[in-house]
Amino acid sequence: MTRGQSRTRFLFTSTLLLLALAGRPGRIEAQLQAPKKATFVLNADRTAYDPGAPARVAALVSIEHGWHINSHEPSFEYLIPTVFDLDLPAGWPQETVRYPAAEMKIFSFDPHPLAIYEGDVVEVASFQVPKAAKPGIYPLQGSLTYQACNDKECLPPVTAQARIELRIGSGGQPQQGDLFVLAAKGGGSGAEGAASRPASARPPAGSLAVTLLLALLGGLILNAMPCVLPVLSLKIFGLVRSAGHGRAEVVRGTLATSAGILASFWALALAAIAAHAAGAAVGWGVQFQHPCFVAFLAVVVVLFSLNLWGMFEVPLPRALAELGGSGPREGVAGHFASGLFATLMA
Repeated sequence: MTRGQSRTRFLFTSTLLLLALAGRPGRIEAQLQAPKKATFVLNADRTAYDPGAPARVAALVSIEHGWHINSHEPSFEYLIPTVFDLDLPAGWPQETVRYPAAEMKIFSFDPHPLAIYEGDVVEVASFQVPKAAKPGIYPLQGSLTYQACNDKECLPPVTAQARIELRIGSGGQPQQGDLFVLAAKGGGSGAEGAASRPASARPPAGSLAVTLLLALLGGLILNAMPCVLPVLSLKIFGLVRSAGHGRAEVVRGTLATSAGILASFWALALAAIAAHAAGAAVGWGVQFQHPCFVAFLAVVVVLFSLNLWGMFEVPLPRALAELGGSGPREGVAGHFASGLFATLMA
C-alpha cells in the first residue's frame, strides 16, 4: 500500500467516524447533559375547581446546597434567567407567573452582586378555569428552565419537567395553604418578571480609552490561546507567500482577513440581538453551552488538524482564488475566509 493510499484510507475512515458522531446529536447531548442541581414539584391550591374559578399552581423548587440559580430577571443580560412555564389545555387563558424576590449575593468570580435563588423557592402560576370547562381530570405539565452555578463554575442550562392533575368539579377544598402563604411572603412581580434589577448590580461606567485598552490587551492575549495560535500559522504562511507580490498584496491580504473577522463578529452580534428581541435568553458565547455546537466544533478542529498534517487539502475554486488579483495565489477570498475561520476557532 502506497503512502497516498494509506493517507486516503485514513482520511476516509476518519471522515466516516466524524459523520457518525455528528449524525447522532441526541446521543452526544445526552452524554454531555449537565446534572440537575434543582428539582421541583407542582402543587395546586385546591383539590377541585368549579368552571370559571381562579386557580393557582405552585412550583416548589429545591436547589442543592452549595449551588444557586439565576433569578427570573438576572443582574446582567448574559446570565440565563430562571423561567417557569405551565402547559395548560388548549383554549384555556394564558397563565401569569409570580416569581419570588431574588437574593443579592457577591461571588468570587464577580465583584458585583448577582440576583439569585438559593435553597427552596416558590413560583406561582395563576390562571382562570374556563366557564366551558367540563368536569374531569386535566393533566398539566410544568417546565423549569434554569442554569445552576456555584462559586467556581456554571453548568449548562437544563429544563426540568413535572406533572400534576387538575380536577374540575364541585366540592373542592383549599390545600397547601402554607406553601402559598410562603409564596406571598416571598414577594415578586406579576406576569412578566421578578424583582426589578437593582442599580448596584450594573457594572460601573468607564472611560472609552480604558475600554479600548482592555479590548486591545484581550486581543493580544487571545492570540496566544490554543484555539487561535494554530490559525495564526496559516496567516503567517499566507503573508510569506504574498511577500513576493509586493507591499500592496500584503496590505490587501491583511485588510481582507480583518474584514472576515469583523464580518463574523457583526453577524454574531446581529444574531444575538435578533434572538434577544425575540425573547430568547442569549448572551455572548452562549452557543458554547449547547453540546451539539461543541461537538460540531470538535469535528471542525479535527478536520483542521488533519489538514495541517497534510492529510487533505480543500482548495478554493480558481475564480475565487484569483479574486482581487492576477495569478494563482490565495487572493482576497482566501484571506477573508481565514478571518472567518479564526473567529470560529476563537
